[in-house]
Amino acid sequence: MSGSLISLALRAIRRRGRFKPAAALAAYLRDNNIGAWEGEHVRLGPRALADLEAALERDYQVPPGTSPEAWEDASRTEALALTTNEKTSVRAVRAARVAVKALAGATIRIGNREHELLPGMSIDASAAQASLFLRHDAVLLVENWEAFERIDRLNFGVPEALVEALVVYRGDYGAYPIGAVREFLDALDRPVYVFPDPDPAGLKLAMDFPRYAGLVLPPVQALREMLDARRGDVDRYVGQLPGSERALEACEDPVIQSYWRVIRAAGRAIPQEEFVRE
Repeated sequence: MSGSLISLALRAIRRRGRFKPAAALAAYLRDNNIGAWEGEHVRLGPRALADLEAALERDYQVPPGTSPEAWEDASRTEALALTTNEKTSVRAVRAARVAVKALAGATIRIGNREHELLPGMSIDASAAQASLFLRHDAVLLVENWEAFERIDRLNFGVPEALVEALVVYRGDYGAYPIGAVREFLDALDRPVYVFPDPDPAGLKLAMDFPRYAGLVLPPVQALREMLDARRGDVDRYVGQLPGSERALEACEDPVIQSYWRVIRAAGRAIPQEEFVRE
């Protein structure tokens, strides 16, 4: 989601009555089934406003109550305190498309055929084409584009059951809409293992995702050693707490809890791009 679209969404929360949203906001509202629509106009009642705040928090960790002025006045560094989305550079929107690939050394299975992609390559697909990928038994969902693009450089091992998983980019609103990804995964109906940023927002993203089956991260001890070496960013960690801490404290998933304890103790956040370097 671009910064301007976040501003549009935050301003929409303040609106009353029926209005015609900008195209980007309209797409976001429709993707999330938010609002009562009359042609190109929408009305956001109390339930719809709550749903929009929840969607912003779920997808971009924008804390409820964030004002549009706070967002618009923020520098890039300050914006990380309001949202962990760093994908604000504009890429052409690929309406209803999903980016997929396979891990290094594995093939992507499309129908009855198998293809080995070169490093950095991916394939665009639509939700209607999900059935072509049913020979993959699991999905590895990658939070950030840079990590998805360089997944062939992953510097830690994945469980054997995921070596041949379908790798899917989680999407954003600069390219590959999140709504399209969710529709694709609904149609595919496979367990989803999430490779997030190992930080509060990333853990919450993973635990909230439909069909969540587990995390794909370095071993807890390896992450602890990185954090003990003072790798990561304190401000980023602190900025994510308002939208994530309560849910993580209440989470009963033992894997998420084990990573959360380590991250909470260190008080630092590490981007997942650290794990796809040369």
